[in-house]
Amino acid sequence: MPKGVQVRVLLGALMNVRYYSPRKEGKRLKYYHISKHGGTWVQHVFRQTFKNDDSSKKISTGQHFEIKDEDCITATVFRNPFSFYKSIHAFYLLNGERGWIRNRWGKDCWEDELNEFIESLFLSKKQFLTTRYDYLTCCDLIGTTENLREDLEKFLAIAGYEYDKEILKLPAVRVASGLPEYTQELTPKSKALIEQFEGEAIQMWEEVHAKSKT
Repeated sequence: MPKGVQVRVLLGALMNVRYYSPRKEGKRLKYYHISKHGGTWVQHVFRQTFKNDDSSKKISTGQHFEIKDEDCITATVFRNPFSFYKSIHAFYLLNGERGWIRNRWGKDCWEDELNEFIESLFLSKKQFLTTRYDYLTCCDLIGTTENLREDLEKFLAIAGYEYDKEILKLPAVRVASGLPEYTQELTPKSKALIEQFEGEAIQMWEEVHAKSKT
């Protein structure tokens, strides 16, 4: 590990931002994490790789980050919006703590049944993914959660890190799609609501996902 490696975690209402100092060209990998986008596993990989994650700073609600930074290579991943909404429902149905949802949608819209939850959620007429994806489209590197291991390997390589590739074989952490609760299926009505409010996010994810297949 070279001297001067810095790791700091900024926790904000918008997203988490993790900085990791690479070994090449004096730049750092600046990874933006959106909730329920594989961040627990990514953080686990980074901690195993860099062994330095001991400082943090809370960013107040509404404060924005400057994405373009000449000293950073910026990266993030997008997720299929349909699986995202299934994931947050399955996770919090199991977890029982719904404060995260209440804080982001501004009301208690929880329902144990998936499709009732989706309908209740969008009564607030608030987007979640579209605003964040739109904000992150100027990142240098964008992957998808569906291709997370390969994309993270690409991010690290482009940023110039030397790392043990076996670390990328670490098992996924807190995977909602493996929960029995995730087996609840979206109805056509729920899909239509997601398309109505997150249509731009769906398009942005589709474009990134299509590129990953070429």
